[in-house]
Amino acid sequence: MRKTITVEYSAGVYVKQTLTELTQDGYTLFEYLAFLDISELEDYILKKYYLRTPTHCVGAMIRLSTACYFYDCGYEKVLKSLSEMDLKLLKLKRIPSISILHDFVHLRLNKQGFEDVMIGVAKLLNKYVKKRNGSVDLTPNEAGRYDKYAEYNSHYECKMYKSHIVMVDTVPLIMTFTNGAAHDSPYLKPLAYIVDAINT
Repeated sequence: MRKTITVEYSAGVYVKQTLTELTQDGYTLFEYLAFLDISELEDYILKKYYLRTPTHCVGAMIRLSTACYFYDCGYEKVLKSLSEMDLKLLKLKRIPSISILHDFVHLRLNKQGFEDVMIGVAKLLNKYVKKRNGSVDLTPNEAGRYDKYAEYNSHYECKMYKSHIVMVDTVPLIMTFTNGAAHDSPYLKPLAYIVDAINT
C-alpha cells in the first residue's frame, strides 16, 4: 500500500489570487505591498531564520520575493523593472543584486521559510478582501491499469487515488493525496490548518 503523501501547503496561490483581485482597481502591486504593515512578519523571519542582523532590508526582500512569485518570473526581470517610485515604496536606495534576493529565498528561507512568508502575507491581505467561502473538495484520480499500489474504490468502481482539496472560493489552497479507499474525515483537520493560520 502506498503511503499518504504529506499535506501540500499553497498559501502562495491564495496570495497571488488575492493580489490579482486587489490590483484591478488601479493601484500597482508595490503600492499594495508597501501599504501592508509587515513589521511583525519581518521580526518573525529575522528571529527564526537569521543568527545576526543582516546587511539587507528583510522587509524589502519579503516584498520583492512576493512580487517574483506573483509575476511568476525570474528575479532579474523583476529587479530590472523597478522604477524610482517602486524603490521609494520598498524603502530602498538602490536596486539590490540578484544574488541577495536569490540567497534570501533559496538559502536563507528555503521552502518552509518561503511558505511562512506566504502565510504571513496572506494573513495581512485577508483583512482587505471580502469574506470568502471555504469548502473541501474530493477529486478522484483514476489509476493506471498496472498500478500495483492503487486501491479499488467501490463507490467509483475503479482503482484510484484521492485528492482532498481545500478551496477558498475557486482557489485551491491545500491538497492531501491519499490512496483510493481512504476515508475523507481524517484529513479534514490537517487540511483546515492553513485556513486557520491565515484567518487568525
